[in-house]
Formats: sequence, structure tokens, C-alpha cells
Amino acid sequence: MRDLLDGEGLAAALSLLPDWHGDTGHISRTIHLKPHDDEVLRTQIDLVAAEIDHHPVVEDTAEGTRFVLWTHSRGGVTEMDVALAARIDALHAELH
Repeated sequence: MRDLLDGEGLAAALSLLPDWHGDTGHISRTIHLKPHDDEVLRTQIDLVAAEIDHHPVVEDTAEGTRFVLWTHSRGGVTEMDVALAARIDALHAELH
């Protein structure tokens, strides 16, 4: 699960994750939520990240909270990042 994705593999993965963007170096998504929901989402993501020992970079931006994923030890996007992106999407969907 920690094999680097090539451009074709990443394009296929991103076609299933329409809110995510990026390249083989990293993928990201910005989510705008009310402060309480944002806190809940961040806490849930922290729990998932600890469970799978794979942590996103979380940035506060003017547009919302930006989640950036890549596998540091591999130097790019792997299947692990795609799986975590899907989990983040599922957690976000549960808040709506």
C-alpha cells in the first residue's frame, strides 16, 4: 500500500475523489465547515490517522481547512494516501 502512484494511477484515483487535487507529489482538499463541525472533523481524522499511522498535513486557510496527503518516506502519493483521502471524505459526509 505504500507503492508510489504514477500519473495514470493517480488520475484513476482522483476520478473517484472529485474534491481532491494534486499531482504525484501530493494531493489536497480544502473543506469549509462551521467551527464546531471543523473541530469534530479534525478530531475524527486524528483518530483515523493514529489508527493507521499515517498523518495528513492540516493547514488553516482563508477558504477553510486544507488536508494535504503524501507518504513522506516514499516521497510522493501512495495508495495509503488515496485510502486516507477516501476516509476523510466519508467522515466529512457524515457531518452533513
